Amino acid sequence: MNKESSISILTNLLKRHEDAAQKYREAAAAVNNPGLTDFLSSLAKYRESLYLKNRQWLEDMPPSPAPVSLRVRSYLHNNWTSFQDALAHGKQGNILETCKKSEEDISNYYKEALALRGIPIGLHNDLQEQHQRVLDVLRKVERMEKVPMQRNNSF
Repeated sequence: MNKESSISILTNLLKRHEDAAQKYREAAAAVNNPGLTDFLSSLAKYRESLYLKNRQWLEDMPPSPAPVSLRVRSYLHNNWTSFQDALAHGKQGNILETCKKSEEDISNYYKEALALRGIPIGLHNDLQEQHQRVLDVLRKVERMEKVPMQRNNSF
């Protein structure tokens, strides 16, 4: 794998995390349920932390143009209208389902990226750690679908 491929992977992850963080923040501002607001804000912070980690990797690499991908938008961006409807009507089940699908979507992107050969070992290890964090959050979102929201909804 060449450096442009690594940069492309990081750029796509960076933009997807940035987009998801923004959408989670917008969603948190749109609901009146304090527990749900905390949950969505926490998802935004977690995605922001992944964004910052990938941005640091990109800043440490030599400048190189990255091809624009059609896959840089997050699941939330692509399904924003239905998510807004669920938020507006307080459909907690639909909100959690959308959050789950969002985390599944980014998990699948990590799987694809990690399957590529030639990623520098340090970057590969960091992407594995990030993917594990995504999987941990995904498990918590799945549990929240089954068990009503508790006080500690943060990640």
